[in-house]
Amino acid sequence: MRAFGHAPGKRVEHKAEFVFYCRDDQCDFDPVALTQVLEIAPTSIERRGDAGPSGRVVRSTAWCWQLGDRTTTETYEVVQEVLDIFEPVADRIAEARARCGLDLILHLVIKMYGRLEVEPDGSTWASVPTPSTAFSSQMLGKLAELGCSLDIDQYVLVPAD
Repeated sequence: MRAFGHAPGKRVEHKAEFVFYCRDDQCDFDPVALTQVLEIAPTSIERRGDAGPSGRVVRSTAWCWQLGDRTTTETYEVVQEVLDIFEPVADRIAEARARCGLDLILHLVIKMYGRLEVEPDGSTWASVPTPSTAFSSQMLGKLAELGCSLDIDQYVLVPAD
């Protein structure tokens, strides 16, 4: 097997979304009021009862803030960028969560792009860069202090040549 190189098209992309949503389907909240409390503008809002992007009815209101795509193998850096935005308003987050019965999640989507390698004997293998997803206890503690869950989805994309 060959060592990983920096071949064209091989990369790792991260997308991070910080989402406030109701703990159960019975509650609802005003995302405009949440925006005023946080003093941070959401990237998108989904309101309970509206049709979502897929056409399916949204079951729970959600306030979403999204970090633009990052091309890096260091997931830690992406999470730190999000914390840099939201840690300064931790007291406002706690107030909003308690008053409105909200949960909070940091959703990471990691896409790993690689390529198929063909050996002289005709066998193939996927050459794909992988992210470092190690988090320090301090970082996990900061997420916990915000009352934030962490969800990581990873996808490998290898085009067939």
